Amino acid sequence: IPEEDYDKELAKLSNNLDEVYYGNSELMAIGFIPIRPPEVRGKLGCWTWSIDKFRDEINNIVITGKKNSYAVKKRTFINPNDVKTENGKLVYRVITESNSRSIIEYSTNDGTSTLSELLNLQGAFDNPKNVDMLEYLIKLIPANDFTMLDFFSGSASSAHALMKVNAEDGGNRRYICVQLPEVTPDDSEAKKAGYKNICEIGKERIRRAGDKILSELQAKHKSNDLLVNDSQTIAPDIGFKVFKLDTSNVKPFDSKDMFADNLLVTGRSTLDLFYELVLKQGYSLDYRQTILDIGGTKCYALINTDGKPFVLAVLDDNVKPNFATQILKYALTLVIVKDDCFNSDEVKLNTLATLEQLQNKDNPLQIRIV
Repeated sequence: IPEEDYDKELAKLSNNLDEVYYGNSELMAIGFIPIRPPEVRGKLGCWTWSIDKFRDEINNIVITGKKNSYAVKKRTFINPNDVKTENGKLVYRVITESNSRSIIEYSTNDGTSTLSELLNLQGAFDNPKNVDMLEYLIKLIPANDFTMLDFFSGSASSAHALMKVNAEDGGNRRYICVQLPEVTPDDSEAKKAGYKNICEIGKERIRRAGDKILSELQAKHKSNDLLVNDSQTIAPDIGFKVFKLDTSNVKPFDSKDMFADNLLVTGRSTLDLFYELVLKQGYSLDYRQTILDIGGTKCYALINTDGKPFVLAVLDDNVKPNFATQILKYALTLVIVKDDCFNSDEVKLNTLATLEQLQNKDNPLQIRIV
């Protein structure tokens, strides 16, 4: 029952509960218990709502707790579309926005301890960032599907923290870590353990951190199968790709060697060439990549989340005669074929003719012969 049982003027001056509140003796005599606002920093508190608003919203009010510690709460109704099913249970996660504290205190020693324990190596990296601090900063961002860029990644503490947060709330955050391959000192523990440069430390840290996060999550769910009933996986994506800034994978033009069989720079792979070609065509490096068999022809591919390719490249296999008809069933945006992968002019002409049929305003297919 909403009831005003206090002296409004005295409440502005006094901090004495018994002096300010006089109570309603008639209601208390029949069993009602007065609930007072919680204190704030040792001072008498006040209700957020006026008594009129309380009366208007009384059907949405819930009293919780027990005698001498009752709390007044408002019902909150959620959108059913925000409720997910995980392991047979209904789950609702709330993303709230808040300001960071002006001063946050985290120990660098804890960052060192975390890395040492993970790599089973003392002194692998000087003053690595505290993972708990990075988790705190990541959680300040309301969205759970952004990309974090760390231009000075060092031992990859930021990647470690981001994977942990994803594991906690099922987010799809991604990271880009950038680090110069700074050589580890000859007398360092890292060099003795086989880490030639800082990048090697970061890569190994991501591998081990990902495995640890996944094993802990599996233990939590007491199963190696982390798929929930609605076929949505709650297992975090712990995979990552490593790219090195370098010169082109294709040999520079040499008029004395115009008909060379191999155009690749020594030490480079066909996969290196594939990434260079799709990158130059404007495709992002974070697309999922795989190798497919299309009608008996080995193809490097970029695929959608459903596993269907949208980019195909034939770079180190012979194009089979049925390749052209097989690709008709895919919604492709780019097809790359190395010229010497055509066994004959007939196969080349048939393939190009079929690809040209796919080109229309609704499917702006690009065709590249390299």
